[in-house]
Amino acid sequence: MTTTTATFPPRVAVASLLVAFGSIAISACSPRPRELDATRPTASIEANPLQGFAHLASGEWTTALASGTVLRETWRWEPDGRSLRVIGESLSPTTDPRTPNPWREEQIYFVDPTTNTVRVRGSNSFRNGTFEGTVTFGEKTAQAQVDINQEGDVRHLVRHLVRHWTFVNNERFDTELLEVIDGEGLVPLVSWTYLRSSSPDALHPPTPSTNMNISPTSQVSLPTSHHGAWRGENRLWIMDPDTPFVSEGTMAIADRTVRYTWSHEGKPQTGELTLKGQPGALKATWTDTFHAQEPFTLHGFLEMSAESDLLRLFTTYDAGEATWGWIIELDFRTPSACTMRMSNVMPGLGAVPAVLLEGTR
Repeated sequence: MTTTTATFPPRVAVASLLVAFGSIAISACSPRPRELDATRPTASIEANPLQGFAHLASGEWTTALASGTVLRETWRWEPDGRSLRVIGESLSPTTDPRTPNPWREEQIYFVDPTTNTVRVRGSNSFRNGTFEGTVTFGEKTAQAQVDINQEGDVRHLVRHLVRHWTFVNNERFDTELLEVIDGEGLVPLVSWTYLRSSSPDALHPPTPSTNMNISPTSQVSLPTSHHGAWRGENRLWIMDPDTPFVSEGTMAIADRTVRYTWSHEGKPQTGELTLKGQPGALKATWTDTFHAQEPFTLHGFLEMSAESDLLRLFTTYDAGEATWGWIIELDFRTPSACTMRMSNVMPGLGAVPAVLLEGTR
């Protein structure tokens, strides 16, 4: 990783691309879509390839942008029980609720009867985009790959986009939008965290799910169970994924700081993370004598729940003409261990291991 200052994609343009996988775009002059039937279909979905999305079909999901605008997705089963209709819209606290929303989208997820695979088709109001693609599911994940046609200044634009979902629990999912760019591979554009909304008309996301044991408005504080000193093997990957460089590593954890040491080819190395903000939306300043001699700013969240005790931070940086990513995670799930992972997000490859420090008392 270089020490070049990280740069992020323009938020306005990226937000307009949100979930650019819909069905029928609705312009500001178009009538509002018909009301959606929230009733779960009577047909069993046990054998339905769409069951990976089943838990989304019982409510509204919202995420808030820095501008104050809220993006909302409404997922509903169609009467056939084998397709899902999704309405996307942007909501502003300052907008008169009687006026049309500035951005709307409609998506249809359905099962292709000839292949029994999941497909998505639709369009949205941004540049009159229309799109179509395929969806695959993993364990608590999903991914859609689509081609979207948009109106440009002098010609139509065809873009190849990927949307990835991680289903954290029944009240939250994390989603990321990426684009396939010639010569650069798969480039991250933006990511969001969606929470289940308590009301169809809510302009703000609800508080996190009830299994969170920290206040969403409190200042971030790393778990006291893991404060103190840790020591263990540090592995560093530079080129060959099968032959990491191994050295002894240490970590010292306090409320809002993580300091660590390791070495490479006999030369001591040190690093430090300093946290600020709320657990659900925090900021970190990171320095590392090997990876980031000039301070980097990362953003992320600290989740303390029955399922996941994890600090996750991310940033992007320029590597030549390409934009790469960097992820830092601290895993607190085991009381007797503390693990720090760093991943390099490479165009065309995704996240690959960069550092693993496994500490014990």
